[in-house]
Amino acid sequence: MQKEIKKKILVVDNNPVILKLMTNLLADQEGHEVRTAGNGLEALDVLKSFTPEVIYVDLIMPKISGAKLCRIIRNKLQMKDVVLVILSAIAKEAQEESPPDGVDACIAKGPFKKTAKHVLSVLELTGRRDKLNNYRTVLGLEDVFQREVTAELITWKKHFEVMLDNMSEAFFEIIFPGRIIYLNARATSLFEMPEEEMLGASFRDFFSEDQQERVQSLLENARQTSRSSGENKPIFVNGKQVVLNLLPILDNDHDSIIVMIQDITNRKKLEEKLRRVSITDDLTGLLNRRGFMNMADKQFKIADRKKDDLFLIYADLDNLKRINDHNGHQAGDQALLETAKILKRIFRQSDIIGRLGGDEFAVLTTSDVDPTRVGACERLSEALEESNRINKFDFKVDLSIGVARYDTKKTCSLEEFISLADSLMYECKKKKKGIE
Repeated sequence: MQKEIKKKILVVDNNPVILKLMTNLLADQEGHEVRTAGNGLEALDVLKSFTPEVIYVDLIMPKISGAKLCRIIRNKLQMKDVVLVILSAIAKEAQEESPPDGVDACIAKGPFKKTAKHVLSVLELTGRRDKLNNYRTVLGLEDVFQREVTAELITWKKHFEVMLDNMSEAFFEIIFPGRIIYLNARATSLFEMPEEEMLGASFRDFFSEDQQERVQSLLENARQTSRSSGENKPIFVNGKQVVLNLLPILDNDHDSIIVMIQDITNRKKLEEKLRRVSITDDLTGLLNRRGFMNMADKQFKIADRKKDDLFLIYADLDNLKRINDHNGHQAGDQALLETAKILKRIFRQSDIIGRLGGDEFAVLTTSDVDPTRVGACERLSEALEESNRINKFDFKVDLSIGVARYDTKKTCSLEEFISLADSLMYECKKKKKGIE
């Protein structure tokens, strides 16, 4: 008589009595190598070092349900031949549902002496997968009775998961130190990964390395009170800007943290667009007065702190009113656009260039070379002459310029600094009129 080959078996159930009975049946009586796990998460840890031939799985468990555990197992290459058997106390109430994908047999938990016969009968056929197809109906249903309360709870759970899967936010349940035990459909979409690859994994690992420490800190601080990553310092997921809102769930059996992730990318883009519109001159694309003052104020404070030189070039487009009156407002707009184009070409990207209104322009530069002595002013004059020569406008584009230097030893306000450059510009304009 051929000796029976002993098998490697994993039993996953959150009921310690069931685990003990199954171990006694399969290991002590039948001599198989048996490992046990109290929930889906523990099962994944066992599977890291133990590859069973047969797995008996309860359906309803904390920390990853039996159905989800089966999906994870079936997606592991080394588990493609394992025999998956559902062993459930809710088999009667859930009999109208299809068994989880990849499951080979289903057994209803009833009186254990009767349940044990079904456990062993399935085990005898584990080497003949074709025969197991006959067990797609639930074994042992005749030994159990349907419970209305359980049926209601199953229905409520379905409704609950439908609601979660249709949320606009990504939803996670995480147990410390950060392993994922539940996620909704939006979460898989946001992270562009299937559910079975994320369940049981470390939450922080799905963020870039430079964000992982911050995410872990948020989890640790959320163990007792709610937390949020906020919008001032963004967190990014696959190029999307998100906000993490964390809420602790305190339970005697297992504490967990709910994490809801809101994608604020589109709103932030809209806010940035509105911000740019609010600080940008419609005609020239340069900063408007508000934008220039905001940017210049920041640069002013940096210069004060670092004791850096600042130069303000204040320019007025000569004869804009005459151009508008004689050549039309379209010609006036053309003159303003040409001025803006020249300023952007002459000065650096790091310089702050703005149209303060009407025919007035300003450039705040951190150049270490005084523009009044060399460099920018000369290049600006040459650029104006070249523009007039090449474009052959019916008008002349010319600027009156005043340049003021900010002395960090003699501090003044930004408004006073602009007023000084403005005064110097008018001195230049007066000289021109005197020459004319």
